[in-house]
Amino acid sequence: MPFAVYLPPGYDADPAARFPTLYMLHGGSGSDQEWVDYGLLKAADRLMGDRTIPQFVIALPQGDQEYWVDHITSKIDNGEKWGTYMAKEVVPEIDKRYRTYASADARAIGGLSMGGHAAIQLPMNFPGIWSVIGAHSPSLRAEGDAPTYLGRGAEFAARDPLALIVAKPDLARTYTWWIDSGDVDPWILQAAAIRDKLTSLGIVNDWHSYAGDHSAVYWSAHVADYLEYYGRALR
Repeated sequence: MPFAVYLPPGYDADPAARFPTLYMLHGGSGSDQEWVDYGLLKAADRLMGDRTIPQFVIALPQGDQEYWVDHITSKIDNGEKWGTYMAKEVVPEIDKRYRTYASADARAIGGLSMGGHAAIQLPMNFPGIWSVIGAHSPSLRAEGDAPTYLGRGAEFAARDPLALIVAKPDLARTYTWWIDSGDVDPWILQAAAIRDKLTSLGIVNDWHSYAGDHSAVYWSAHVADYLEYYGRALR
C-alpha cells in the first residue's frame, strides 16, 4: 500500500539527527492524501518553522476502508490483517527508510473518523509501538451497526476501543490521550463515554468538544490544535 511522509524543515540540516514520528490515519472515505488535503502539512511547516512545536516526521499510510484492524475470518470476511500491517509492516518500514527514533516513546498515532477508532484500537492491541494517542472524531459504531469484519460478541470486543480500555486498564494508563469530537458529531456520545471511562480509571486525558460536525470543515479547522498536542506529547 502507498504512504506519504512529511519530513520536518530541519531534517536535512544534520545528517545525524533523528526525529520522533507521528502516524496520522485517514478516514473511511479517504486515502494517504486526506490529511494533506485538510492542510495538516502546511500547518506543520508553519508551526515547526517558527519553533512553536518541535520537529517530527509525519507518516500518512493508506488503509482503504478497512478500519485499520485485523478482520475476522468468516463466510463473508477473509481475515485481512490491516492492524498487523500497520503495526508490524508500516512502522518498521518508516524506521528503516527515515531517521526516526525507533522507540515507542518517540511515536504518536492519531486519526480521524475510522482512523480515530484505529488510533485507540491499534495501541491497545499492539502495545510497545506507540506512546501517544489522538482520536479525532472517532467513528465508534455499535456492534449491530459495525462492519461484519469487526465480528460480534468477544470478537467485536477485541476490536472495540471502549471494550479494550475496560479489559486492559493498566495498558491504557501507559498512554498519553487526546479525544475530540464536534458538538453535533454523530458519535460524540460514544467518544464522551471513552473520556468518561478513562477519567473513572484515573487516566488523565485531553478532551475537546469543538463546534462542528463530522466533516472536512471540522478537521481542517483543527489541524494546528492536533499538531500542537502531538508536539507537546512528543517533546
